[in-house]
Amino acid sequence: MNAPSAQPQRTAPHATGAYRGSATLLQGATTAFTLLLAASMPAQNLAVSTCGGAVGQNVDISVTDGQPNAVLLRVLSLQRAQIPLALIDPSDPRMLGVSPDLIELAVLDGAGSHTATLTIPNNPALSGTLAQQALTLVGVTLVFDEVSEVAATPFGVGGIFAAEAATMAANRTFATTIPLPDGHVLIVGGGSGQLLFQNATATTEIWDPVARTLQSGPSMVSPRAAHTMTRLQDGRYLLVGGVNATNIPQTSCEIFDPLTNTFTATASMSVVRAHHTATLLSDGRVLIAGGIRNMLTATLAVTSSTPTTTIYNPVTNTWSTGPNMVRPRGAHSAVHLGNGTVLICGGISHISFFGMLSPNLQARAEIFNEASNTFSAAPNMATQRALAGAFLLPNGRALLIGGMTGNVAAGGVPTALCETYNPTTNSWATSPPRSTPLAVPQIVTLADGAVVSFSGADGDLFAPLPNATCELLDPTTGAWSNFPSLSTPRAAPLVVPLPSCSVAVFGGSTTSTAISTNTIELLIR
Repeated sequence: MNAPSAQPQRTAPHATGAYRGSATLLQGATTAFTLLLAASMPAQNLAVSTCGGAVGQNVDISVTDGQPNAVLLRVLSLQRAQIPLALIDPSDPRMLGVSPDLIELAVLDGAGSHTATLTIPNNPALSGTLAQQALTLVGVTLVFDEVSEVAATPFGVGGIFAAEAATMAANRTFATTIPLPDGHVLIVGGGSGQLLFQNATATTEIWDPVARTLQSGPSMVSPRAAHTMTRLQDGRYLLVGGVNATNIPQTSCEIFDPLTNTFTATASMSVVRAHHTATLLSDGRVLIAGGIRNMLTATLAVTSSTPTTTIYNPVTNTWSTGPNMVRPRGAHSAVHLGNGTVLICGGISHISFFGMLSPNLQARAEIFNEASNTFSAAPNMATQRALAGAFLLPNGRALLIGGMTGNVAAGGVPTALCETYNPTTNSWATSPPRSTPLAVPQIVTLADGAVVSFSGADGDLFAPLPNATCELLDPTTGAWSNFPSLSTPRAAPLVVPLPSCSVAVFGGSTTSTAISTNTIELLIR
């Protein structure tokens, strides 16, 4: 395995000190002016975003969506707080979520924006998280007008993945994640055990990106791993199928509502599914396609994929039977092409040969048309693949990345090959390969637009070997370049992009034969 070199550090061209800009810096939490700031829970549209955090480098700070020319207060600290605004204005129920240790006074420009730069001292021993919150003066009826969410900026040595002190309460592989309205992250389900033999959990955990700690979250209705999660147009999340605590695929589904922080059972499917795909359609419905119906043995897993589809309507909370795909598929890829069609390709399939089921990996592709509710065959890919990564490029083409190819009955082999589908010409073209063959890569877009393929597995389906390699994609050329490797090889981890342009990686399988992990690592960029 080739270990990528560290990504070059971010720099801001005109940093001159710990803080710069036209703003006046006020320091200390004991002044009368600081007491005046005791405000705020999130309200309206004011937003603070940051990018950076590596020691010796700059954090770029941006405040947006405020009232033009409003007076701005930015409150900074290394810790959260819960300070009621009612101390200043009894009519205001909001809270300040940051301890007022450092305060900046500025004026928003005519577009309601403000930028600043903070330099992190070049001391490798520094680590922690900078929390900040923005407020504007003066409201129509309240002392404070708009109040932002708390923005968290982890800081420390940049360009390398480093283990976090906190660990999850449960080992988790094939979990999902939900961003909560207050900036916390909800880690949902997942399983322990081997990649193909999951012991799913119904537990969730809430990660605080400021304190970098975890606490228990609300339990799901059912244990789930290898399920899908789809954000609905009304802001709720649909969780579908997956395996249960004994690795059995299920029909059950549930809804998570971030506003109430609760999971609620919803209508069940008619077919059990794990390792299926879920695609949000243009009209807000959700297409569930294929999946594996039996995970009790490796042989059953590669011969029990289904061609069936079903469509969920969140308005009526009902499922309707969709058209069958051309081929049974599980562990396949689905990409909404943005033109009312969905590309479905690859996956584990099977054919019946004199009454015997013969498993295979698919190069076949097909298109689901929302308007006609039909599938039609698309040209074959050049490479058979399952457990691949899929990504919609800015030019509207779908990129298929790596995956498992070869003889599935023998476990298959990972591939580095990539190819793109062009919906305009209905054709495939080769794309530059990754440097490392991997299955189950996690394709994530970071806050600064960087597109990264995170870790995965080599080996074969029956004895997967977790891998630490990550690679950076140029979405324009399709070329891959070095990106820092994980500190621990992981297959099917949970990758969480942070608003500060950094990224956290949770859990995953770390050995070929067994146990998933509860560890976390963080890359500061």
